[in-house]
Amino acid sequence: MHFVYIFEEGGHMLRTNEDYQALHSNINYIHDEDIDSHSYHVATLCKDFGVFLNLNSKDVHRLFIGGYLHDLGKSYFDQSLFSGVTTLSQVQRETIHYHPFRGFMLARNGVDDEKILEIILYHHERIDGHGYPYGLRGHDIPYLAKIVMICDAFDAMISNRGYKTQLSIEEAKIELDINKGSQFDFQLVESFLQFIKQKEESVS
Repeated sequence: MHFVYIFEEGGHMLRTNEDYQALHSNINYIHDEDIDSHSYHVATLCKDFGVFLNLNSKDVHRLFIGGYLHDLGKSYFDQSLFSGVTTLSQVQRETIHYHPFRGFMLARNGVDDEKILEIILYHHERIDGHGYPYGLRGHDIPYLAKIVMICDAFDAMISNRGYKTQLSIEEAKIELDINKGSQFDFQLVESFLQFIKQKEESVS
């Protein structure tokens, strides 16, 4: 599990060691290997993208920790709601939409950084105002949360999950491009696509 490593990287943003332990105890959902892997991939992707964007070191740490904790609120609910295996009722969909707020409530007991808490709370908002939990639009969505929503979506699309079709990197890039300006920040998607291209070129 990647929890200890994540907070060795950014432990100065926690209040006390007791807060660290309390936060750790709430991350039951990360005991699932697939979810831990996704959370860590998102955290690493956010961190690398932040460096690409020339953000300051504190914001890069915030992206790393916020990226790992973005779905913390899922630990509060029946995990079958998030499996994607069955069709959800309207009530169940509304329950899922509550998980960013629940994650915010859990995290604020141990995380002493407002921007990390904003990432957790707002990472499912959309530029067009059709996201959740508050339906924020455009500039009302914090910048770091906009970064995490792109990295989260990209990793989810290219991950192998039994209940959905795994996309190739090229297909995922197309999906981001199609949804820039509506779901995702237009300029950040442009920058992210350049970032992914650079990563691909560095390993070719």
